[in-house]
Amino acid sequence: PSKATRYMQERPPNQLTLHDLAAKKRKRDDFHDELVTRFDKTTFQRHVVQWITDANLSFRVPEHKGLQKVFQYLNPLVHETSANLTYETVRARIIDEFNTYKSRVIHTLSRSPSQVHIAFDGWASRN
Repeated sequence: PSKATRYMQERPPNQLTLHDLAAKKRKRDDFHDELVTRFDKTTFQRHVVQWITDANLSFRVPEHKGLQKVFQYLNPLVHETSANLTYETVRARIIDEFNTYKSRVIHTLSRSPSQVHIAFDGWASRN
């Protein structure tokens, strides 16, 4: 057998060839491209804000370096696209959402055939 054939036969099974490495790189690049096309900064931020309000968390939670590291680990595009939120951004998004739904609630209640009474259980927020 030729020298190349003999080398391939003697090569340990766990040793990659240049062809194997190139195939792995292409696969990794394809995966990265898929992540890039699927990641939407606005959707990510909306999910974070919804989590904060649903769990009644401080608006400063997204500024925590540990949480930002977790987000970056799960998807590096969070950091690359500057998708991490600040206290001010969370607050502004919640107020925008409130104003959007406030007008809908007012409109719906104004069309009610009878009186509507609303009671709130007051609580204090650190935000």
